[in-house]
Amino acid sequence: MRCPDHPRELKDLRCPACFGELMAPSELDTRVPGATALLAPAPAARVKPRQCPQCSTPMVPHGIGPAQAWVEQCPGCEAYWVEKSDLRTLELYSKSAARRAAYASMSDAEKKELASGLAEATKGDTGPDVGVAQAALSAATGVPLVDRLQGDQTTFMTWLFAAALALAFFGFEPEELAYTSGSGELLGAFTSGFAHFGKWHLIGNAAFLFVFGTAVERRLPRAPFVAALVLLGPATALFQALDSDDGVLIGGASGIVAGLLGLCLFVQPKARVTMFIRFDRVYLPLWAYGVLWAGMQWLLWASGMKGIGWIAHLSGFGLGLAGGWAWSAASKAPASAS
Repeated sequence: MRCPDHPRELKDLRCPACFGELMAPSELDTRVPGATALLAPAPAARVKPRQCPQCSTPMVPHGIGPAQAWVEQCPGCEAYWVEKSDLRTLELYSKSAARRAAYASMSDAEKKELASGLAEATKGDTGPDVGVAQAALSAATGVPLVDRLQGDQTTFMTWLFAAALALAFFGFEPEELAYTSGSGELLGAFTSGFAHFGKWHLIGNAAFLFVFGTAVERRLPRAPFVAALVLLGPATALFQALDSDDGVLIGGASGIVAGLLGLCLFVQPKARVTMFIRFDRVYLPLWAYGVLWAGMQWLLWASGMKGIGWIAHLSGFGLGLAGGWAWSAASKAPASAS
């Protein structure tokens, strides 16, 4: 027997070139349960005329449900000629028909329970979209917006930390709080996160802090969140000092914010970032934004651009990833009774 489309011999009733198959109705129903019930003769369909490989009788096209797809059946031996793509279409419609039948067999109470369960399951996945005011602010400043967040913990620690940054900016000179590279002053390393060298330096860090700090605080337990705020500052300042000449002042909360971004990738795995490019919305999964952000930091550091703590950013991001991975692993670990 030869393939109706190619001058190739069928092997086990299958064409080795196009992978079309000749099947008896029972075999088709075995491969795809309920497949023959989805087929209806469509003699007017404009399809390539085919002859049955088995008995050379002209085959009749049969439509697959509402799809614009057809298989051919021989009116003599009743065998079907099924192409690979048509078999996939039959599988999809068969599963859909089975779901509809299962839903139709449910009682009204079961249908209401299913609808309630689906609504609850998708509530945490979608989350609110950004509003007009948020969109305008993001478009004007370049600060990303994050939605589809999980968790409902109050984010007062982020606000308190932002307020402390503002008080430090107005109450101290940055030189009093910054860490001096090569000095080894640990106190300066701890206070360096509060040292900002201008109002836009402060505003930029505070804006990103509100985005990623609140996202992390909504879900991360309070103690590890506070520990992250306290420890990321000195750690990233010391890492930055390794890439700086002695006597350089190191300050700013950007290393802390970078750490929160790294944490966020694990704490908020379903989050979505909304960015505005030429006032057009661009949506990215949070992990994709994190990868792009870290890659950009590395490229700018590699270019030799000075005056920005690229290593503080990268080290903070790496520490945040490590902390997020540890939290995620601990959350999934089964509790043991003692």
